[in-house]
Formats: sequence, structure tokens, C-alpha cells
Amino acid sequence: MLKTAATELLRRTLEGIRDETKLYANTANRIGNALLALLSFIEGAPFLRKDMDDSTTHTLGMGNAHVEGDASIKGDAIVGKDGFASGLAGFGAKIGRDGSMEADSLSLRRFLEVPELRYNRVEVFVGNQWRAPGAGIIESVTPDANSDGTEAATGEIKLKLEEGEIGKVAVDDICMGIFHDYENKNNATTDSDDGKGGFRFSGFYTCYFKITAITETAHNSAFKYELRKYADGSYSKHPSRAMHFVCYGNFTNTSRQTCRYSALTYERYLAKVNDWTFGKNNIRAQFGDLSNLSMFGLNMSGYSAYINNVYLDGHLVQLGEGGIDGITPYTYSVDNIADTVPVDASGNLKQELVATQADGSREWLLHCSITVRKGQTLLICAETSGGNMSGKYALTMVCDGCTAHFDHSTLLVDTVDYKNRKTASVEVTIDCEGRTALTMQFTIKVVADGVKGDSGTEHGYDHAYGISAKLSTATPTTAPEDVTCGCARRHGAEQPEA
Repeated sequence: MLKTAATELLRRTLEGIRDETKLYANTANRIGNALLALLSFIEGAPFLRKDMDDSTTHTLGMGNAHVEGDASIKGDAIVGKDGFASGLAGFGAKIGRDGSMEADSLSLRRFLEVPELRYNRVEVFVGNQWRAPGAGIIESVTPDANSDGTEAATGEIKLKLEEGEIGKVAVDDICMGIFHDYENKNNATTDSDDGKGGFRFSGFYTCYFKITAITETAHNSAFKYELRKYADGSYSKHPSRAMHFVCYGNFTNTSRQTCRYSALTYERYLAKVNDWTFGKNNIRAQFGDLSNLSMFGLNMSGYSAYINNVYLDGHLVQLGEGGIDGITPYTYSVDNIADTVPVDASGNLKQELVATQADGSREWLLHCSITVRKGQTLLICAETSGGNMSGKYALTMVCDGCTAHFDHSTLLVDTVDYKNRKTASVEVTIDCEGRTALTMQFTIKVVADGVKGDSGTEHGYDHAYGISAKLSTATPTTAPEDVTCGCARRHGAEQPEA
């Protein structure tokens, strides 16, 4: 209490009455005047009233406060033992007179509605992300009861909708929701994905249900549902309030049977989903890890793409394993090329395909050398595939209209059916370190000795002269008047006869 002149005067008066020693000095008049002075002081004292509305401009301290009615605060409200400081490094809490609030944390048991969330610009999904024709947020769930009082496998759901919003649900929709149950015994303990629509996430339970009837049709805000029944006769758990659910298919409505979802290691596009699970015929495309397609008889693995058609407006480039993060692509080059068989006007060879020299060595008229690199690193040609192929490549071939063999990295053509064919070819497959395969084609052309003639005569075809476009970008469009072999490949006599 503040010490004022009035309080001091009243105190001295009351102390004088208390300490009076003279007999009969405390008369009724003296005591009455003191009490009247006390009453006058109380009536005019700056005390807060509890029997009528009152206020103070000073700080009011309370040990504990209990308010049973409405509380109105027209100024700022500060909460915190040390007061309040603003900013990300601040402390305490403040509810401003303008309605703004700044605090450390907020825990809500139902919904949070805000027009914008700031600071984080990364969206993280620990579970799956879906895009589908239907979905919703559950405001309330009311399971039905059986005649014996037990919980039935049916019930009614009310959706949480914004003003004017229409619920994106329909009869026969196939729905799934994943939510945390406050009873931990109902939650999964491990993560799993069976590749057919069965998802489990530790700490959450998964429920499946179908929509059997729309009970509020103005906004599709309420509907009846039926739980999924499993092969063992058990039912899925009921959905929960605040659960988000997706309508990923429909048992009867074909316009609501397409969806897509992203899991941790792959993204999948589905169509014609008319059952609780989906199979090979429902998967229209998948990107990422394809290993779970093996359950449908599709022998696929690794991070790739499984799609229906490809419409390409640009380049398709085959790289080595990965082709990124420092793993360089494989490339091949072809040099020392001779690919033309010259014949005279009668169709006879002007040079032997394989000529034996006086020293026993042989020279091949048609040949090419194949060099393979991984980035700038030259690979070594192995005799066969298999085993440790690191730093090596192997060659295999398929001949059409000719016969040939390899001498290490050199392709040597032994025979050509030049009497009956205008062209022949050798398709070579290059196994690069056992990781990827490249393909090249060596094309052989039969060219008449400067006689073009009419199209269709035995040796009068107007043949193009040059190597295959798969081996070179320089291809002259007409044959020279006289074609001879520019070079020959010589090998030792130990090679087999042609």
C-alpha cells in the first residue's frame, strides 16, 4: 500500500487510541471519528473492486489466475518467466494487440489452417506421394455397430471441406489412408512395399476402404464406407479423424481408375485400377528402380524406365554404366578400313579376297580394326567374354552373305557371295567390360569396273561407293571409274585358310 499523508494521519490516530493510558480517554466520539476516517479512506483508496467492473493502469501481479468466463485483452499479452524477446533467437511468447503471435512451438490436436507457411522451401515426404482422381481429409469417423454391439466393418465419414469446396469422392472408389494410431500396438513396426499396393510404414497403420454411398450430395461432404476384407477373413482397420486418404481406383467407374504415385526409389503410373491390388496390366509406366517388376515376370533391374511408347525429338545416346558422376561412356572407332570388292565387267574378282604370299603369309582384301575406349582410356581386346572384364572388351559377330573371323581387334572377311548379292555385311557386338554392349555394322559393296549400265542388269547396278554410314560420315555418292583396293591386311601363315 502506498504511504500517503492520509494514511499516515489515520495510522497515528489509530495508534493513539491503541496506546492511550488515561482512563476514559477513548471516548465513543474519539473512536467513532477514527472509524469514520478509516471508512472514508477505504472508500477513496485506489483498490481494485471485485464486485463491479474496474481497471488499473499499473502492472497487476498474480500467483495463479483462474478465469471461468471470457477473457478480453486489448493490449499485448506476454508469456514467459523471463519476459519476451522477438526474433528467431528470442524467448518467451507474445500475442500482439493486432492478433499476431510469436512463440517457440505450437501443438494442435486437430487442424491447422494457414494461407502460407514460410522459411522452409523444401517439401519432404517420408511416405508416398499420390496424384489421383479423388482424395480427402477426414473430419470425423463414425463406425457402425453390429446387432451384438460390436464394431461393424462399415461406417460413415464426414470430410473436412473449405467453404464452397466439393468433395472429390464417388461411389465405388477404392481408398487408402496411412495414419499414426495413438495406440502403438496398431501401428506397423517395419517399412514394406509389396509392389501391388500393399504399403507399410513403421509407426503408422494402413487402412483400405471403399465408398458405398454418398450421404450428403450438395457438397459430397459425407459418405458411407466399407472396410477391405482380407483373404483370412479379417478386415482393415477403420480410418481416423484427420487422416488424409487417396482414391487410387474405382471398382466400376472407368474414368476414376488412373493414378500415379512416387515411392522412395521409383515412380509409377497406373491405369484401369478396379481392385484393391494392381498387377502388370495396370502398370503403364515406371521410372527409377524397376526390380519390383520381376514379380510380374518382367526381368528388369536397376534405375531405368519401363514405358509403352517412346516419341523422341532429339538424341538418343548410349552411355557406359551410369554415364554420370565420373563414370565415362564407352565409344568405339574403326580405322584401317577396306570394304569394297572390285569386279570386272564380267563379274569376276579383280583381286583375291585372301591372297597367299611367297613367304606363306596371307593378305585380306576386306578388313577393319576396332578400337574401344572408356572416356580417354584405351581398353584391351579380350579373346572371349566372361571372367574379369575390367579394362577389356570382347568381340562377337553375325555374318550375312559372307564369312569372317577376328584376329584380336581386327575383323577379317574370308569369303563374299559376290556372284548373287550386291551387298554383304558383318554385324559386330562389342562387350564393354561386361557392363554394356555396343553394335556396329561392317557393310561390303560389290562395285562393277566402271560400267554402270541399266538398273537390273547382272553387273550394271548403280552401286554407292563408300563405307557404311555407321562407320563414317564421308560417303561419296558415285563410284570411281576404276576401283582398286587401296590397302590390304597381311597376317602370318598360321591363320586358317579362307
